Amino acid sequence: MGASPVPSCKEVAADLAATAGLYSSLAGIVAGFAFATVLALVTTRLGREEARTGRLNPVVLVLIATFLALVLTSLGNAVLAATTISGGRAASEVSVLGSGFVSAGILALYAILQALEAVGDEARELSLFVRRTIGRVVTPLFMFYISSEVGIYLDQRHGDGHGLTPLDVLGLTLVTILLAIGAVLYPLWARGRALGLLPGTPVSVRDFTRVFLAVSFLSTATFACMDQFMTPCASAHPLLEAAVLLVTFLSLAFASHHLAVGEAVSIPQRPEAERR
Repeated sequence: MGASPVPSCKEVAADLAATAGLYSSLAGIVAGFAFATVLALVTTRLGREEARTGRLNPVVLVLIATFLALVLTSLGNAVLAATTISGGRAASEVSVLGSGFVSAGILALYAILQALEAVGDEARELSLFVRRTIGRVVTPLFMFYISSEVGIYLDQRHGDGHGLTPLDVLGLTLVTILLAIGAVLYPLWARGRALGLLPGTPVSVRDFTRVFLAVSFLSTATFACMDQFMTPCASAHPLLEAAVLLVTFLSLAFASHHLAVGEAVSIPQRPEAERR
């Protein structure tokens, strides 16, 4: 006759199951919109000019990837929502699932950007605004979100009101770097100045989509392994949380670079006479 592990578990103040349920519902709803949009594009483009030119192909590709990423995120959070312990393994899993949620969010925003750019010059200014918003504002916000998710793990491991830990420092440092990228490096990359550090041409839409879909799959696979092999009251090693921070940071920095160097390609500069 085994004893229940619940009494010995150290829990956090947040209701992780309820929060995961909300994330699952949100991801499921957005996935439904993405799927409906894919069907609408595929059915309405047949026989039209867009079908011959392939101008909508990137939009459909990113929307399909967005749908897959959102489904994975929704399923993971649905499993987490079934937990009865707001601590232990669940506190370690929220940041892992959060990384997948961020990837799905980037893909959803990127799909909007691709749709605007498919319209052409009529939406040039709006697509430029969306591109810069994603590359300079959304990326550090998403990084801050993941850092706060790691904070739940730290609360469970060290208790509420714990002092500054190495993971706190790492998270804040990565947020600061992304802010600096948005403020300083993004304008340089957008003007074609790669500074010899990164390639000066953007990767294809297909490769960009593959990167974030891979992060989403990695997030789901890691969560599945944790849920299968860790006991409910177990806490993950800090190195796993550090890896989540670093993988998310690298993917978001990659997104900022891709969007910046693609700006001059997708949004041509106006002639000097027109600027006057």
